[in-house]
Amino acid sequence: MVPADRTILAAAQGHYRGLRLPGSAWSRSRWHPRLDVLVTAGQLWVTGNGETRRYAVADMVLASFATSPQGAMRVDFLDGGSLWITLDDNGTVLETLRHEIWEYEKGLLFDRTDLDWALDVSPAQLAESEALLTAALDVPGDHAGPGFSRLKRQDMMRRSAGLRRAARVDALRRRRRRMLGQADPGGPGTSGA
Repeated sequence: MVPADRTILAAAQGHYRGLRLPGSAWSRSRWHPRLDVLVTAGQLWVTGNGETRRYAVADMVLASFATSPQGAMRVDFLDGGSLWITLDDNGTVLETLRHEIWEYEKGLLFDRTDLDWALDVSPAQLAESEALLTAALDVPGDHAGPGFSRLKRQDMMRRSAGLRRAARVDALRRRRRRMLGQADPGGPGTSGA
């Protein structure tokens, strides 16, 4: 697990239900009932199912609450997918991880006064999100049956929120690449979040 010389900044027990890890799936092994999540300086550790996975803070652009399951932690990476995990900790791991990401980015900017913290969010993504939100508010009454308009409205609002999140993640990825002096390979609207 975590080497003895590493200081654990935050720890929590997680749940396998709703767990999503970026990259390949965990190999099959004897089921292990515990899923532990730890934050050390510069790394997130996920240990369970007989394996330990480490994720570098330098590869993360956003740590936030996920939409499903409600209250789960979601981590979006500079490249690749995202990590979703439900924790029993009242947000301690999430806040510690957010602080670690902020400290990492602050370190990148320390020597580079030519960079700014501005986000260049895609106007197209935001416009599409706004159009969905407006359409959701204009959904007519229950003419197609009880609950139809409510479900349609909820779906449109969920999709709108997803588009806003994707725009934010894309902007954070572009900003991080600027900080690292890298070109943006995909341009606006490529997060797939």
